[in-house]
Amino acid sequence: MTVGYFRQAFVIALVALSSIAVLACGSIGGVASDEPFRIGVMESVTGPGETYGNVAVQAKQMAVDEINAAGGVNGRMIELIVEDEKCNAQDAITAYRKLTDVDGVKIILGTSCSGAMLGAAPLAEEEGVVMFSGLATNPDIANAGDYIFRTSMSDAQRGIDTGNVLW
Repeated sequence: MTVGYFRQAFVIALVALSSIAVLACGSIGGVASDEPFRIGVMESVTGPGETYGNVAVQAKQMAVDEINAAGGVNGRMIELIVEDEKCNAQDAITAYRKLTDVDGVKIILGTSCSGAMLGAAPLAEEEGVVMFSGLATNPDIANAGDYIFRTSMSDAQRGIDTGNVLW
């Protein structure tokens, strides 16, 4: 795992968490609360994507720690709830269900695996749960719905860029 990858994951996590927290403040309608903002995280902490998944979880937690150390968002702390999607669609659905049905999150960061992202995306779209992915690159994610976002280039765009460099 390179330092560059960790730095990229940290910056993506910090920007995503900051944006989410600001948006969440606006949607609360000014209601004061001491409760933390609960944000779900679906990453492959075991299984074939665990190397990337664990780094992504660490980067997200570092971003949360930095935001919370600065006083949180309007005085409210951010709490991450991490679920293992094991880099596959079925486990992603299980993780999604736990995060939304048990933990009550409305925002999920992750996953780094395209198959897991595409497995949970229809549920998030149907239920209005916002999902972000920093690393999933399948082109179909771009059309997965209005609540599904990706911050990395798709495989299709990478292929075009690589082809342009090589030819």
